[in-house]
Amino acid sequence: MSMMMFRLVVTLGVDYHRRVGTEAVLSLQYANPEPHPVIEKEQSRSEQAGTEVLTFESSIVPYRLEKRIYVLYTAKVHPRQFPDKDLLNLTEEDKLIVFTVLDGFETIEKECNEAGSPLLWYKKPDLSQIIRQVDRVQWRQPVATVGGNLLSNLITGHGLPNANHRTSLSFLETYLQTFDSTFEIPDTGVSGEWYDWSADFVQESKRLLMMSRKAPMFRYLVQWGCEHIERKNGDSIYLQDYNIDVDDPYSHFRSKHKKLCTDFVRRVLDRTENQYLIDKEDPGKTVFLDRLASDQ
Repeated sequence: MSMMMFRLVVTLGVDYHRRVGTEAVLSLQYANPEPHPVIEKEQSRSEQAGTEVLTFESSIVPYRLEKRIYVLYTAKVHPRQFPDKDLLNLTEEDKLIVFTVLDGFETIEKECNEAGSPLLWYKKPDLSQIIRQVDRVQWRQPVATVGGNLLSNLITGHGLPNANHRTSLSFLETYLQTFDSTFEIPDTGVSGEWYDWSADFVQESKRLLMMSRKAPMFRYLVQWGCEHIERKNGDSIYLQDYNIDVDDPYSHFRSKHKKLCTDFVRRVLDRTENQYLIDKEDPGKTVFLDRLASDQ
C-alpha cells in the first residue's frame, strides 16, 4: 500500500511525522535535493517489506528551505503476534523477565483498546532485545543508577512493537517494588504536576533517541536551511539546541539518554518520599529475580 502526496511548504522546519488517518504514523526516513533518489529509496523499502507487513510511503513531498528538498516518509504495520520462536530456548530467568515485560505491555494495550485508541504494531517485536538490554545493566550500584539503566536500556532497545516508554516505566515500577511492595509511580495520564513533568521526560527521551538515529540526516537538513523539526503533537525541536555535529551521535545521545533516565528515577524516588532508595546499593540481578519470582 503506497501513497504519493505532493505539497509545497514555505517554512524553515520539516515535519518528522505524518499521519495516515488512523492506519499509521509515518516518520521521516530520507531527504535529498533531487526527487529521483527519493523515488528509488521508496521502491527499495517497499520491496524489502514482508508479505504480511503493510507498508506506507509518502514520497516526493517538496519542502522549500533555502533550496527545495524532497523527503520520504514511511511506516510499517506488523501482524499482532509475538513469534513463538523468540520464547524457545530461554532460561527460566529470561522467561521471568520477558513475561514481566509482556504483562506490562498487554495491560497497556488493553487500556488503549478500551479507550478506543488501539496500538499500532509499527515494529516487528524482538523479545531477544529485552534479554539483551537487561543483561547490559551493571548491577550492584545505587538503586537510582540501576533503575535508570534498566529504563534507558529497555527504551532504546525497542524490543516491543509500540509503547516502549510506557512498558519500560511499568518494568521500572516492578523493579522498585522489589524494594518496597507498596511503591507506585504516580498516574502519569492525568493532567497536573506529575503528568506535565513525566510528559516532559518522555518527550525529551524521544528527542534524544531521534537524534541518535537521525543526526547525520539532520546535518544535511541544516545545510539546506532547516532550523527545526516538527514531531507529532506539536513538539518543535530546534536543531541548534542539540550537538548534531558530534563524531559519534549514536553514542553521544544514548549517553545523554541514560543520564536523563537516571535523573528521572532519582526524582521519582524523591517525589514519592523514597529518598532512602536513591543511594541504597542494589544487591544484584540474582536477588532481583528471586524477589520477582516470589511475587509471581
